[in-house]
Amino acid sequence: MAHYWPQMVIAVIAIVAIGCLIWGLSGPSPAAHNATSSAVNAASWSRQPVAPSGRTLTVYEPSRSESDYRMEFSWVPDAAGVGWVFRTRDSNNYYAAHLSLQQQGPESVLVAEHFGVSEGTENAHSKKVIPLKNATALIKVHMDAIGPVFKLFVEDNLADSWTGSRLGTGALGFYNVGDRLPKLLALSFTFIDNAGSRTSLVPLR
Repeated sequence: MAHYWPQMVIAVIAIVAIGCLIWGLSGPSPAAHNATSSAVNAASWSRQPVAPSGRTLTVYEPSRSESDYRMEFSWVPDAAGVGWVFRTRDSNNYYAAHLSLQQQGPESVLVAEHFGVSEGTENAHSKKVIPLKNATALIKVHMDAIGPVFKLFVEDNLADSWTGSRLGTGALGFYNVGDRLPKLLALSFTFIDNAGSRTSLVPLR
């Protein structure tokens, strides 16, 4: 028995070493990964009055330093519409877009508009009429901001595109008059950089 004892010790050490190597290569457990995702998704919004007077801005704070991203959501269409902001530097400097329902029926009509606010002064609005056949109770909307190019998609179809180079980075969010927030479902933000992309599901509060 004493003759085999050194060999048994070596075998036990080898098994422990192999086990540690396998554990290290497997990475963190799914539970640990989910905890990280939850921490990102639970980040808060901030609300503040912005120029012009009477408008309220609801900003997703973790996006303050971001530049290239996609905003995506499903919208319950109404006449009041949904207004959002991007590349928001502060309450007096941001880009904005708005989508509203102008005509409802078998062939609904939406109106899309976009504008900028510079040093508290709102620039002229650019408007575009978007015919929408077979409109449903929810309309899928997403907007890409990549470099100086902005593209708005409705039901996965390109609805409008424009450019702007004054603001290179800034927060994503929504704007409204008064306390009313838009009716949105499945809101998500995808942030894009040299390392790839990352998406956060973000409940609007």
